[in-house]
Amino acid sequence: MNDKFEKIILMPYLDSKPWAGKILSSHFRSKDNIGEAWLVSTIKNKQSKLLDGTNLDEYIVKHLKEMGLNSLDEFPVLIKIIDAGDDLSIQVHPDDEYANSIGLKKGKFECWLILGQTTNKQIIYGMPDIDKNEFINKIKQKIFLDCVLYKNIQENDFLKVMPGTIHAILKNTLILEVQEPSDITFRLYDYDRKPTRQLHIHDAVECIFKSHPYVDETKFNVRLIDDEYVVKIKTFDKFYFTINRHTFKTCLYIKKEA
Repeated sequence: MNDKFEKIILMPYLDSKPWAGKILSSHFRSKDNIGEAWLVSTIKNKQSKLLDGTNLDEYIVKHLKEMGLNSLDEFPVLIKIIDAGDDLSIQVHPDDEYANSIGLKKGKFECWLILGQTTNKQIIYGMPDIDKNEFINKIKQKIFLDCVLYKNIQENDFLKVMPGTIHAILKNTLILEVQEPSDITFRLYDYDRKPTRQLHIHDAVECIFKSHPYVDETKFNVRLIDDEYVVKIKTFDKFYFTINRHTFKTCLYIKKEA
């Protein structure tokens, strides 16, 4: 390894979910139903940790200069593995403009790499060409599933989920998710499951049908190199995130001062 870089090994935050599959629980030898492993996370109360127990956000604050950052808020990524044993809620994420309008710091762009232990052949991704009034009426009539599209998937497929896109991961799907460091989700539909979880119909509808003038679809420049996806965030030229096939190991490389 180049001696100008320091290898930082992270331990994930393990998030229990009612819809969790068995893969992550087995891998991390947990008795809990682990639905998400937050491999690289600075989200409050859900931080990944260094081997010595230091939270990643605390480490970053101490090394802002080496990382080319002015503040923790500039750290640009959250990386997860999601193990769905049941269908996830149908949801949407806001762009920065809408998030700011309701008092939140940032919206959420995310992208998914379909991993090899996925047996489901479809995912919910997008909606048919209907207007806002028709969409709202279908929600009121409880025929919401008429408002979604199903997309065929297979191992190593890569999907960009832009703000305002209806989406849902379905059961028996294992994905690696690279996203902006935001934990904001507006749920549209949760299959009337018990216990009932909060829905966010108004915010979700507004996000779906607003224009997104500040969303640049080329913000994340993605290309396939052999068996790896390299995700470069344009605004942060120092940051490259490489997604390897079927790995639960994530390393953050920080350039040392010369």
